[in-house]
Amino acid sequence: LDALRAQHTAAAAAEGEAPVLDAVAYRLAVREALVASQPIADGAMAALAAARAEAIRAFLVDQAMLDPARVSIAAEPQVQTGSGSWVRCRLELTAE
Repeated sequence: LDALRAQHTAAAAAEGEAPVLDAVAYRLAVREALVASQPIADGAMAALAAARAEAIRAFLVDQAMLDPARVSIAAEPQVQTGSGSWVRCRLELTAE
């Protein structure tokens, strides 16, 4: 962190003034370093998706009081990633 902080700190504009940290660039650099240092295990994203789906299903049944027979979790579709870091997520609710 000290190296990243030094990398994103500009020298003082005038003698006697403190160096200036570019807080936004520093925060982004720390985030990138943290993400790079935490590899994701195979299947972790699928497990996260399944847990999210189950949490939504449980809320709809337990809190929103929907009939459990009317609430289901569909198989996960294959998703193509775009050029950025965002992945499309689809939630579909239907009523009869």
